[in-house]
Amino acid sequence: MTEHGYFGKIVYEDIFGFFAEYRFLIPYFDEEVLVYLGEQYDDDGNCIDIPPTQEKLDEFATTLENFLWEIGTGELINDIQKCAFERYLEYQDEIMNSPITVSDTIHSQLKIGKKEHHFEYMKEIEDIRILDNNKVEIYCRYYGLDKWNGLGIEITDNKVTGVGDWWTLHNWFNN
Repeated sequence: MTEHGYFGKIVYEDIFGFFAEYRFLIPYFDEEVLVYLGEQYDDDGNCIDIPPTQEKLDEFATTLENFLWEIGTGELINDIQKCAFERYLEYQDEIMNSPITVSDTIHSQLKIGKKEHHFEYMKEIEDIRILDNNKVEIYCRYYGLDKWNGLGIEITDNKVTGVGDWWTLHNWFNN
């Protein structure tokens, strides 16, 4: 079994790939999260079952450390809130035309007018994935406004580079 000083034991989970033994607390979010390390599929769509090298784990650790520091400064979290809220506004008509389960209450209409209020619906994240080239993907699987698709946020070099439903954002079916 592979181990790393920053991540602890590197554990393998069939279809999801490798993850760190240790969970990490992301500033502004509610809980410590599971951290996946690297892609889960190769170019042929097969599960990757060879653990990342120590060198690659060191790169992932640097990416995660930089991400955690950057989000803690406030600028990145503002960018995340802004981009996620813009996505919400784009899909507002679709969301408003169907009942939505939020915190065990059915809401037929939500009128969210500020990015900070919208962020309250996306604070419960289950995991993140650290990828090559300083990329971090955040998965809000239980996104209160769209529980079926969740919300994915892609961050590269500590800048938001994509926001969408988490299945499409990670491109699961196109690998």
